[in-house]
Amino acid sequence: MKNFVKKNLTKKSNAFIIEGISGIMLGVLAGVFIIATGVAIFYSTRTSSNILQFQSEIIQLSSKVSSLYTGSTGYGDLTNEIAIKGGAVPKTLIKGSNLVNAWGGTVTLYSSDDESSFFIEITNIPDEECGRLAGNQVNNWISLSINNSILSEDSSPAEVINLCNAGKNTLKYEAR
Repeated sequence: MKNFVKKNLTKKSNAFIIEGISGIMLGVLAGVFIIATGVAIFYSTRTSSNILQFQSEIIQLSSKVSSLYTGSTGYGDLTNEIAIKGGAVPKTLIKGSNLVNAWGGTVTLYSSDDESSFFIEITNIPDEECGRLAGNQVNNWISLSINNSILSEDSSPAEVINLCNAGKNTLKYEAR
């Protein structure tokens, strides 16, 4: 009888150990899944936030450069240095004496050839962000180009996405 009880207790304790390990493994897997989901949501939200913030900064930059040159005959002497010194650049775009974007690329301001408008050129934009920055923006600017291809007012989302395929893209906004 002692041996019978001992064998049954041993089987039951082994079963509890196996079930305990399985439960721990399930708990660990659930924890990893929850952490991975949280990280994915964080980066997705952060990317959307970067896009919205950067769109706002570009609009502010355009508006402030236009105000800086109100009453002037043109934008012929516009440079990043002039825009910074004139207070036309949002502080978030300034690193030292350079203008940079959220993706580590440059932001460059310069006049059109006839000096009647100016360009805001942005480099190093990842493909997905490029499409989101350019999409639905054509009507807000004199012109908008992606990798030196000028968008038309009726450019479709597919056309925009197909132009944003260089890995690191360049957007050029033209404003007055």
